[in-house]
Formats: sequence, structure tokens, C-alpha cells
Amino acid sequence: MPFTEMTQAFIAGTYYKYLTQIAGENRGQQIFLHGVRWYGEQRGRRMAQRVLRDGEDLNFANYSKYGEWASSQEMQQANMDNLVEPISLSPDYSYKVIRCPWHAQFSKMDVPGAGAWYCKDLDASICRGYNPTIRFEVPQTLHDSDYCIQTIYNAGLTKDSDTAKKMEYVKRFDYHCAHLYFTLKKVVCQVLPNGAQQVLQGVKEDFVAQWGQPMWEQLCAFEKTDFEEI
Repeated sequence: MPFTEMTQAFIAGTYYKYLTQIAGENRGQQIFLHGVRWYGEQRGRRMAQRVLRDGEDLNFANYSKYGEWASSQEMQQANMDNLVEPISLSPDYSYKVIRCPWHAQFSKMDVPGAGAWYCKDLDASICRGYNPTIRFEVPQTLHDSDYCIQTIYNAGLTKDSDTAKKMEYVKRFDYHCAHLYFTLKKVVCQVLPNGAQQVLQGVKEDFVAQWGQPMWEQLCAFEKTDFEEI
């Protein structure tokens, strides 16, 4: 079974479940959000380093070009990949997300709180890590509305802007899942020392039950990966 967007959402949703159970709803949500932000900002910093290495500017067009994810073949073939509808191009680039595999997985797990916190903040965190002067906001998500809205203010895009993704920088979903898992693990171990092992044991058991021991071992193979490196 391959790693996909839904595997990643499962990891996020499972961490959220156990954090809110063990640390309490309010504290668990805060820890979860802190971890998601840390994860997102690391992704953005990797993108920024590649842009700077290539002698390019940290503008939004390059944010689009240097993004590290693309819809998996599995989600495309199942017609469950992201479906986006543009709202405006300039001065603010805004679009709707009317179908999303992360939303589908959070809904399947019945953890709407995880989806609300994750989806509201993740892309803004990636953008903040990339270039904090770019204002990226998500005023609504599929968890509370019929579609997500994502807006990048003064994005500087025109109909002639080159935003074609550089596929050589797109990461596989085993990498994305491991990055999220180990970032949240690090946060949990540091800020919840008395409950961390309970959280981690719950996440492991749920993951193995859902995805199997071989995928768990594949995930754990990234344990020593430096997720700041490009």
C-alpha cells in the first residue's frame, strides 16, 4: 500500500486524537497547532533555500514553482485529488478548494477538529517559512464551509507568470508523512514529557492497524533525516 495524502492526514488526525485525550482539549490543540506550524515552516524554509540557491527571488511565483508536493497518482486515479477553482488572479491571488483528500480522511476518521486546525494553518505556515512578508490566509475550510478559500495578498501574478512546478523538487509522500510524524513526535516529547509515550504508543498502534507494519517500518526509516536539509 503506498503513502498518499490520506496517510499524511491519518498521522495528523491520530496525533490530534491522542493529544486532546491525554493533554486535554485546549492544551492538546495548542500542542498540535504548534507542531503543524513547525512542520509547515520547515517545508517553506527548504523551498526558500532552493530558490536562493538558484539565484531567484522569494516571490509567490517561485513559491508555486518550488513547492514540494503534487497530487499522488492514487488520489488522481480515484478522483479524490485536490480540485481547485480560481477566484481572482490580481492583485490578490485567491482560489477555492472544492475537493481535498486530507479533508476526506479527517472526515472519515471523525476528527473535524484536527482538520480545522491543520487545514486553517498549514499553507500559511509553509508560506511564512518561505517568506514571512507574503500574506497567505485561509478564511474558510471544507471543515466549516462548502469549500476552502485560500488567498495570497498582492501575490504579483499575471496571466503570463511562470508558476509551473519544478517536479524535481517534489517529494514522495513517504517523505512528507515521515516529516510530519517526526516533527510532531519531537514537539510532543519536548512539551509533554509525562504524556508523550502514551501519545506515541497510540499513534503507532493506530498506524500499524490501519496501514500495516511494513509501512510503519518505512516511515521509521526516516528517523535520522534532517528535514531542514535540501
